[in-house]
This record gives sequence, C-alpha cells and structure tokens, in this order.
Amino acid sequence: MIETTKSAEDKTSRWFDLPIDYELFRDLFGVEADSGDYQIIDMKLPFAGDIVKTTSVRRLNKLYFDYMDLQPEVQQAYKELIPYCGGIEDLLQKCQGQLRYCQGRYRFLGNIL
Repeated sequence: MIETTKSAEDKTSRWFDLPIDYELFRDLFGVEADSGDYQIIDMKLPFAGDIVKTTSVRRLNKLYFDYMDLQPEVQQAYKELIPYCGGIEDLLQKCQGQLRYCQGRYRFLGNIL
C-alpha cells in the first residue's frame, strides 16, 4: 500500500499491483513516481526485505522485474535462499552462474543451503 505524504486532509492511499504504471500513479496520487511525496506503508511481496517505506516506485518495479527474472523454482525457494544474499539483485546475480540445485538442496559455489 502506498500513501501520499501530503497534509492529513489530502492524504491518499491505495494498493497497487506490480509493475506500477507511472502515468496511472501520477493520475491517482497527483505526484510523480520519482518524487518523495509518498511512502510505502504496507506490502505483500516475497521480496519485502528489499523495500523500505521510502523506496521509489521505479525501484519497486525494478525489484519486481528482477524477481520475475528468477527461475520459478528459485522463486519458490526464495525465503530459503535470501539469507545467503544481500537482496534480490544479489540472488539474481548468483543464479546466473553460482547457484546449483543438487540432491534436493541449492548450493552456492560448493556451499550447501
């Protein structure tokens, strides 16, 4: 859920599906996606650990696309894998060469998870 940080009587909050359309965002909130005039107040995302309330809509969309670039089985094991990474971008990078599935477990360059 995203909320504008305008005065109390002008505050608006809405749930959005990702990716967020920038024009729709501007039309609904009256602020640009790159402005600091909104904050994320709630979310239901598997990569929520990468998001803070000041995360921009552009960054939110980038994280979504990074997550969608993960293989489906890596998405399913996301919570198991993410503690070994600095975030979704690091996990995506490791998946492109360092992550292997072997004997029912994922491995990063010889380390078993």
